Amino acid sequence: MGRGRAWIAGSVALGLLLIAGALLVQNPDFGVSLLRAVSAKLLDIRPSLPGDLPVMYAGVRG
Repeated sequence: MGRGRAWIAGSVALGLLLIAGALLVQNPDFGVSLLRAVSAKLLDIRPSLPGDLPVMYAGVRG
């Protein structure tokens, strides 16, 4: 059952990636803003424990 779910999740992710790529080709400004929004969300992820991975997050906000 787990293999089927992984296949579905991979297919959905690939589809979203193709849609995002098509939008990027059609409208580069949208692609740039989307990339900035996604990277801001990814950089906003905090470590689960305080003091966890301080070196990795030291230069992110600087």
